[in-house]
Amino acid sequence: MDWFPFGRKKRQQKVQALALYSAIVDMSRNADLFQACQIPDTVDGRFDVLSLHLFLVLRRVKKEQGQDDFADEVASVFATDMDRNLREMGVGDLSVGKHVKKMSAAFMGRFMAYDKALDDQDHSQLAAALKRNIFRDAPVDPTLIETLKIYTLTAYDLLKQTTLDQLLAADLPTVPVHQSGAK
Repeated sequence: MDWFPFGRKKRQQKVQALALYSAIVDMSRNADLFQACQIPDTVDGRFDVLSLHLFLVLRRVKKEQGQDDFADEVASVFATDMDRNLREMGVGDLSVGKHVKKMSAAFMGRFMAYDKALDDQDHSQLAAALKRNIFRDAPVDPTLIETLKIYTLTAYDLLKQTTLDQLLAADLPTVPVHQSGAK
């Protein structure tokens, strides 16, 4: 008999959210993706690739009825992780909150751009959002954008096939990287 059942579901949700976020981080650190797309392995590059993967997984979780709270919990883990990383990089305590708020806004902008492109099934809009968010103003070979777009669509398709139980167990698919023009 459980004497203190209060809050068990919330605690379990927090544990699952932390595990899923950890799996998203692992998924985003795909060295093949960074190499194939020539994504800069910098703080900004890692943030952008993490944001892309977080978006893909949160979009999938939100498709499940009644999982909005869980998606919010995963997003909360992301914000906590950004706070911790900023502190480790030496950002002062008084400005961490401002930086986290800025990063959260940047993530939401990316989320909305990617979400709209996928909703509209507009691959050119997705490619433009990926270029703008991952590569910013840097000149980039269009085949690299194409490779990243194909990777993103493949990841999205694989996540659509992932069950809720797999998501809750942080069992994310391995996404292959196919270079544009290569078979």
